[in-house]
Amino acid sequence: MIFSAILKGARSRGGLDDRNDDSTVWYKTIVPEYRRLASNSLYPESKVGFMYRTLAVNPGVFLPWIKQKPEARGVRFIRREIESIPDAKRLAPCDVVVHASGLGASYLANDKNVVPVRGQTMFVETDFDEMAMVQGSHYTYVIPRMFTRGAIVGGVSQEGNLDTAVDEKLKPDIVRRVRQLAEGRLDEIDPQKHSTRDIVAFRPGRKGGYRLEAEGDVVHAYGFGWLGYVYSFGAALEVLRLVERKSCL
Repeated sequence: MIFSAILKGARSRGGLDDRNDDSTVWYKTIVPEYRRLASNSLYPESKVGFMYRTLAVNPGVFLPWIKQKPEARGVRFIRREIESIPDAKRLAPCDVVVHASGLGASYLANDKNVVPVRGQTMFVETDFDEMAMVQGSHYTYVIPRMFTRGAIVGGVSQEGNLDTAVDEKLKPDIVRRVRQLAEGRLDEIDPQKHSTRDIVAFRPGRKGGYRLEAEGDVVHAYGFGWLGYVYSFGAALEVLRLVERKSCL
């Protein structure tokens, strides 16, 4: 059971500026209250827009909570550097290995389709409590971060860029796009005053989409890119199904 202290319901408004319909919005039949927006309600430069109810998650709260669940059942976490999947088998002997190493799959699974996708965001202090996102020619969003009185604003999606430093030149552009997205509600944000933290991270992308399959006594689950939290529970259920099937053979 997922408690409201871990996930928070939020209204989300989205837009696409590189296509004329929502046929590629795969979740439109899943999320509650999904509806297309009229042309006079679209974000600037968007060709199609939609609104729906969804969930917002704060990783700083969610990850410790979800780690605690298996620990309560006796699972022990071991942090160790390994050079191969057989190393993992030797470290913790088992019948089936679940391989979910993210970007490490390019090495551990010799998967040349795995590619890092650089993202740069800012945490800003704001009471903005809706999720807002435009995708297509750019990647702009505001995601409230529960328990923080702030939000994550961004961003960029730079495939293959491995620069870990904050690109100061990007910040004014991100702020400009976010202000436009929030339609006046974030106009007073000054990155020099309100940004409490710059964030640079690398999403585990994969050309051709994620990999979720069994290979011998290994179940692979990686390459989810920026959709890791979105897919996490569904991916976990499929991993469980694959593990149980392998265990019965």
